[in-house]
Amino acid sequence: MTNTKKSRKMQDKLETELKGLFAATAVVMNECFYPSSGNRMLGLSEDKSLFGALDLVELDKTNIGRYLSIYYAYAYEGRLIPGYENEVNLMDDNIEKLIDFVNFFKTDDPYFELCLDVVGIDTNDDTGHLNDMVAHLSARNSLDEGYSLSIVDIAILAGMNERSVKNALTADEENRLTLNAAGDIDNDVAKNWLKGRRGFIATQKRNYPESLLDCPDQLDALEIPSFVANRIEKKFGENPFDKVALATSSSPDFDGAYVEYPEVIQRAAKIAELPNSVVQSAMQQPLRIKPEDCLGLAKAISVDPVWFTMQVMRAIYPLQMDMLLNPTYYNSADEDAQLEGTSVDIVLTEAMIKHGYLDIPAYAKELFPSDCFGSREENGTGTDITLRYGSQEVLSDIRIKSEKTISPRKRFTAWFQKEVFAAAGDRVRITKVDDRIFQLIHQPK
Repeated sequence: MTNTKKSRKMQDKLETELKGLFAATAVVMNECFYPSSGNRMLGLSEDKSLFGALDLVELDKTNIGRYLSIYYAYAYEGRLIPGYENEVNLMDDNIEKLIDFVNFFKTDDPYFELCLDVVGIDTNDDTGHLNDMVAHLSARNSLDEGYSLSIVDIAILAGMNERSVKNALTADEENRLTLNAAGDIDNDVAKNWLKGRRGFIATQKRNYPESLLDCPDQLDALEIPSFVANRIEKKFGENPFDKVALATSSSPDFDGAYVEYPEVIQRAAKIAELPNSVVQSAMQQPLRIKPEDCLGLAKAISVDPVWFTMQVMRAIYPLQMDMLLNPTYYNSADEDAQLEGTSVDIVLTEAMIKHGYLDIPAYAKELFPSDCFGSREENGTGTDITLRYGSQEVLSDIRIKSEKTISPRKRFTAWFQKEVFAAAGDRVRITKVDDRIFQLIHQPK
């Protein structure tokens, strides 16, 4: 199973359990408060049965559910999404609500187990995932905030069992883990020891450019709302109250905050020629920007509308967009394609030429050294390889963009547009010259 599929499967389990907790709570309300009160809480008609009601819960409309993906990214992947630093701090209101909610409704309580069963939760398979995420959140937050960590925290972060961590207490000097007087591990000791663990994922934060003239290479669904808020603050923020207004507007607690704090959002909405509510919605989790609003929003935040629309469309329809941008890779004849020899040909598209990227079919990964692959994160780079094209020689790692495509982090805009005058349908042949040296040759159609 790929990391992407594994991640999605884990998030699905978290969503299922949280939906189940909400739905089972409605069953409790119906039976213990008054009939149909739980239905009303879920926004369901009074005559609607709650048997199997798990799938009727809309997490996007709940405070906890809106940030579930933010919590997951931080807890398991070490991704601190810019703009949500406070959200992953255990002292923040929303994450505290999540922890309290999970602890309050015990899934092993006999009566609540029956309520969970009513709504469609299997307590053997569908529970425990939220507690596991909370444990990961707590451990990572302790590490990042400079607190001491327990043996359990270290085991979670290192991806090891507790027995193995305890064995490190008596290991040789290089691998030894030492306890402080309280029986915990001091933060600096924990950080130093974890660096050498294969299963440890260090926290990474990707900052947005300070200048309005610069944009990230690519954004995902979690980053787009905070990026929009960041740009609006930089461009339209005039005083500290505007910053408070935008933070409030981005929160799930205040869907109508633009009514109470209208000025900064009104300034952005006027340029975007969109309603205030649409501009606020663009800053909120989960991603809810409509494709038809991309042009106006891009104008308001001063970014290339084609680039911005591409980010939104890729986030909403990742597979479909990858198919449109790389149709050759999805042809049935290419499903079982394998690398032959030491070269691979890439058919250039208009988007590749305009933006300077070069998408390579994922089956060609074996052409490159295994350590050269990186993620799209700022600090997620692989070890550089050498790319030769024209009269130039550059260093770049290879990003894993999707299950179907990989791409050099280096852009080739000038080479495509000003040197070889590439056209859609042309090819670029990548040939392995040495273990870490690759030649790129433009081949007109």
